[in-house]
Amino acid sequence: MELFQKILKIAIDGGASDIHLKIGTPVIFRINRELIAVECPFPTADWMNKIVTAITPEHLKKRLEEDREVDFSYFIPGIGRFRTNLFQQRGQWALAMRHVKTNVPSFEQLGLQEQIKKIA
Repeated sequence: MELFQKILKIAIDGGASDIHLKIGTPVIFRINRELIAVECPFPTADWMNKIVTAITPEHLKKRLEEDREVDFSYFIPGIGRFRTNLFQQRGQWALAMRHVKTNVPSFEQLGLQEQIKKIA
């Protein structure tokens, strides 16, 4: 779990919106709409099985076993909240996570005109 949490932390610190984990392939971050392979150990089947067991909410484990896919929210204090899609692809676990930002940018930060603020 330590490596998993480290991957998520690095992703958020690096501005990634998405994290993709698939057995035997590089860890992928989506940063500014671009997919970037991260230099770290490739996920193994054993490692992914441990992650799946650890992060899947108890109430969804039966559905995961039946459907081989579930969506849920995953939260790590100090790192963030993630919209998570856990699924099997060609019989192997894969994980797609999207960082859910908790701070709402202001109109000024978004570069929106004053007229838009009045309409909203």
